[in-house]
Amino acid sequence: MELTDTSGSIIKGFSKDECIPFSGDGTKQLIQWKNNSNLSSLSGQNIKVNFYLENGDIYAFWISQFADGRSFG
Repeated sequence: MELTDTSGSIIKGFSKDECIPFSGDGTKQLIQWKNNSNLSSLSGQNIKVNFYLENGDIYAFWISQFADGRSFG
């Protein structure tokens, strides 16, 4: 996964090469980057999320302010 700004430029520290690979099946899976354990530095910014998959599907995703993935939905 990688994060970009609204113009499509990769946000420093959130490239796909810096993303810690995830493998598995389940809900509320935490995605992290090597030097960023959360997205707090991006608070208030509009971002785009790019997914890169090998033999996978995405059913849904959301960004939560809580590490356990609560959505209050």
